[in-house]
Amino acid sequence: MSELNTSRRNFLTSSLIGLGALAASGAIPTALDADETRAFFSQEEALGEAWRLIEEEGAARVIIQASSIVSISKGRGFAPLARLLDSNASLLRGALVVESVAGRAAAAVFAKGAVAKLFARTASEGALEVLKEAGIPCEAKVVVANIMNRELTGVCPIEESTKGFKTPDSIIAAAHSALARLRANNNNNNKEANA
Repeated sequence: MSELNTSRRNFLTSSLIGLGALAASGAIPTALDADETRAFFSQEEALGEAWRLIEEEGAARVIIQASSIVSISKGRGFAPLARLLDSNASLLRGALVVESVAGRAAAAVFAKGAVAKLFARTASEGALEVLKEAGIPCEAKVVVANIMNRELTGVCPIEESTKGFKTPDSIIAAAHSALARLRANNNNNNKEANA
């Protein structure tokens, strides 16, 4: 490896260590500054780094445009994806996305956001169907029938709420409704616990 490549790789590593500190504090950026995206020379190198961030650093999703990582998120579940679609959908258009867990609602967000390809550590069969219908290729390390809830006691309520819906818009709407119900239940449970 040339001295210049080693220097750029060291810059990338130090930038990502800084991002790790941000992640630990909960202050994950929606998009990275342009200076932080210049260290990659190829899409394959960016993809390799994205997988490392998912597997070793606990990232939930990494978004790649061209040969640059443009977003790293530790936010898990549907809510951070919905916020991304509402506030910064341009990050998704034509992007490669490396996702830790992709259920039907996540797949609908990626379809609506027009990603070029999804790479998932775990994807549900329903997510693969949504992506196939949208013409978006997906490579999943593990395919499961359904995404499980965080306690691993049953099917994820967001995944369950989207069954029977076919279009990205209807799936996203069902997921929003389910999320609102979950939040209302959590708020009621917290009020009862504090009473």
